[in-house]
Amino acid sequence: MVMFQLCNPISIEEFNKLDFSLYFIQSKFDGVRAFLTRDANGKITLMNRNLKDITHRYPELQKLKLGYQKVSMDGEIVVLKNGVSDFEALQSREHKEKKFEIEMASKVNPVTFIAFDILYYVEDLKKFKLQARKDILWAFRIYENDNFKIAEYVDANQEFIDKAKERGEEGIILKLKTATYKGERTTDTLKLKFTKEQDIVINSYEINPAGITVTDGKHRIAVNGFKHKPVKEAIDKNGQAMITIEFLQKTSGGMFRMPVFKKLVM
Repeated sequence: MVMFQLCNPISIEEFNKLDFSLYFIQSKFDGVRAFLTRDANGKITLMNRNLKDITHRYPELQKLKLGYQKVSMDGEIVVLKNGVSDFEALQSREHKEKKFEIEMASKVNPVTFIAFDILYYVEDLKKFKLQARKDILWAFRIYENDNFKIAEYVDANQEFIDKAKERGEEGIILKLKTATYKGERTTDTLKLKFTKEQDIVINSYEINPAGITVTDGKHRIAVNGFKHKPVKEAIDKNGQAMITIEFLQKTSGGMFRMPVFKKLVM
């Protein structure tokens, strides 16, 4: 059974030490990772990271035309808003099971499958180097439409990163040009997330096994290790404390996605 090739997260410091000439770069899409397989009869199947069949959730992807032979692709199911993946819009579709609700959701927030690797076409391609797989995948551009796109990839460069930040994307992915598809977490594939920062006021905490969990009334944020002591002392003394958090995005409801404690504001 084929498993997904997973990304190894890196810091900006580690990123700056890389030899860019060895890597392709592409946007990090904020959606549902999936294998898309078209069999010889034209039937399309979608499997998520847990290898669960999620085909029924996205009826609009059944209409894709991908040639006449069996093909299997690795990619991301996203809802695009102004060219950027909108995870909040996609989430509204994730747990719908009734056929009527699924059909309605497919019209309100239609999805796009963004393919960034190809695993099978005529033969097993996993043993091929990434450069060769990308060349084969690129030929499928003739089938691109609103529901199917091929991920842009170029030689790694700083300009691509700057433009991805300007577009409000979640981050970037670096892939070793000579890598085969191993179906596991590996340093062949690296992930750099673009985080934002904001100061928030917290007013209570709970003890956890590694430190404390603080809250501002809407978010729960772990502060662990030696960092938790001055935060706890500030709340005990003043009834509140200001901290800086890192997060990926802010939802339309004002919630931070994946907030992480960075520091106490003194």
